[in-house]
Amino acid sequence: IERSALQNATVQLNGAIESFVQCWFLNLCLSKLETGKDLDRKERELLAKFNPAKNRRNPNLGTLVNEYKVLRELLETIPPFQKHPQTKKEVHRAESPDRSARSEISYRQNYRNLLVHANGHCSPEFAARYGVYHEYKRSLSPRIPKLESLRPLPINENMFKTQAACFYRVVSVLRDELLKESQSAGREPGIFLRGHRLAPGPRGDGGQHTRSPPMLIEGDHEASFRWTLDAGFREKIAKKKGWRHLR
Repeated sequence: IERSALQNATVQLNGAIESFVQCWFLNLCLSKLETGKDLDRKERELLAKFNPAKNRRNPNLGTLVNEYKVLRELLETIPPFQKHPQTKKEVHRAESPDRSARSEISYRQNYRNLLVHANGHCSPEFAARYGVYHEYKRSLSPRIPKLESLRPLPINENMFKTQAACFYRVVSVLRDELLKESQSAGREPGIFLRGHRLAPGPRGDGGQHTRSPPMLIEGDHEASFRWTLDAGFREKIAKKKGWRHLR
């Protein structure tokens, strides 16, 4: 029962970080447009992949990390933990790209795929690709079980804790990057159009039941804003454009 619970939690947490990064990317692009900046070629290409009328699935976490240089380079600087597991001191920069949040995310996405599609067993390919990184994890936390090809994937509370700690660090850094972008046009300090749950108002404590605003707000691109509110408008545009499906 404990293993099943940890497997389910691991899969759910991977889904959460993927959704967060997708939303972060979209909000970052919105913030750039709001502050009068142009999107680069890769940003425009990735945004096109989010078009719900042309694509049934959004670009996944691996696609965003591999194709968006800004995100990839940020992740390569983030350590895969908040505090060093041995010294207990806060670490602000990864030792190397191979021992960074990018490595942990790649490891976890493929680990998740084996949990879902391979009955939780370690494939030879996974062992060959991530064996060195897994041993690095074990050097920091010896209670993490060994990784063995064609055997059940190692999983225990320590494994889950290291995943959660890394993802928390990633979310914190990416949030701060988005907030900096939101203020880059010289707005009054503390005022953001997006980037926190009280946007477009001042950042602060709005209470535990405060809901995040929609991604598109009044004053954004008119047709895009209307698309989020008006089903008839969506059907009309889809028919005009020849789009076969809508999500």
